[in-house]
Amino acid sequence: MSEVLKNTLDFLANRLAKSICKLELAQLKLQKILSMLEKIER
Repeated sequence: MSEVLKNTLDFLANRLAKSICKLELAQLKLQKILSMLEKIER
């Protein structure tokens, strides 16, 4: 594989990994908010 292609794939993989981490954090925050709302409704 050419060096440029390899570097591009590495860059994209890192971007994807960061995006996935952000999504997982956002999901955890949403779950906390939902559980708080459920407690308020009771």
